Amino acid sequence: MAFAIDRDLLTRVQSGNGPALNVLVTQLRPHIERQLLRYPVAEEDRRDLLQATLMQVVRRIGSFRGDSSFSTWLFRVTANEALMMM
Repeated sequence: MAFAIDRDLLTRVQSGNGPALNVLVTQLRPHIERQLLRYPVAEEDRRDLLQATLMQVVRRIGSFRGDSSFSTWLFRVTANEALMMM
């Protein structure tokens, strides 16, 4: 799931820039969808998990400090959401 997100985009999102958040969500969606295919859940549940994961990203984007790669952080957020549902 490794991929790169522009640091400037993350900074703008963390400072509350709405259009930047839309760009980020659009970029993240396919990565989250791909990761969710690993979990044995129904398609409807997978769509719910996608939405729940994106909501968590929006809520917690300020907690991303950059100690690890963004893709690692997103993987953990996605995995936590999936495991909580299962």
